[in-house]
Amino acid sequence: YYHNLICCGMFFLFYVIVVDNETTAYHNVTLNCFYTSSAKHLSWYKQVPGEPPQIISSFYKSLADSNIFHKQFKDSKRLSVSTGDGLYNLKISNVQSSDSALYYCSFTLITVTEFAKGTFLLLKSKTIKLTLEPTYSVSVQQGGSVTLNCSMLTGSINGEHSVYWFRKTSRGSHLGTLYTTSSGGKCVRSPESSSLMHSCVYSLPKRNVSVSDAGTYHCAVASCGQILFGEGTRLNVEVLHVFKYYFLILFLPFCLIFFEGSHQQPEHVVDTQVSL
Repeated sequence: YYHNLICCGMFFLFYVIVVDNETTAYHNVTLNCFYTSSAKHLSWYKQVPGEPPQIISSFYKSLADSNIFHKQFKDSKRLSVSTGDGLYNLKISNVQSSDSALYYCSFTLITVTEFAKGTFLLLKSKTIKLTLEPTYSVSVQQGGSVTLNCSMLTGSINGEHSVYWFRKTSRGSHLGTLYTTSSGGKCVRSPESSSLMHSCVYSLPKRNVSVSDAGTYHCAVASCGQILFGEGTRLNVEVLHVFKYYFLILFLPFCLIFFEGSHQQPEHVVDTQVSL
């Protein structure tokens, strides 16, 4: 299966597709590219985080059969394109771990080239696991702090890791936010003495949490040409409503008066009669 969400990182808006190869051995994905009628030339690109973009294919709108695949994509049997009125779609058949990357299309208007919304294609790995702590969900009061930890169990710690955090909100559509962090994780050998595996932990600290921070957070790690996608943790933000503050402010003085009155020592009046 796969699901979509829209993410915004820096000023770049793109979709995310997550493919679970653990439950589906064979999966096809179609990436959509829509362009205006004034476009003359179109191209598809693939970019693995940390590497330069690679051109996959190009197409002249005025020539129906002009699409060509470039370089290492030229002989691929798993890639195909479909063209039509205002669309130039890329289909990836039998999705593999090497397909994990950011895909985006461009269209040229005479001398200006524009880029459409990209698509982040992520695959869940069968051999390398990403786990998120706290597991499942965590609740934090508004204004509080929380740290989400993403753990990766891997057999190698060589090379740089790029870490991405996705937040999926509960408001209607799949609108979300992308956070990026440097590799800065801590990798240690697994406790078992005979194990060659290493556990790498990446953290996303959240300070002064507000209601806008609520949502389901996922982590993704890009390493060695692969992008690994982790399970999600739900962050709930608890709000102390304003009327509760008003209640305390209005009734606290009365409570104090009552408290003081109930603990006040009674006065003892002694009548003294003086006989002359």
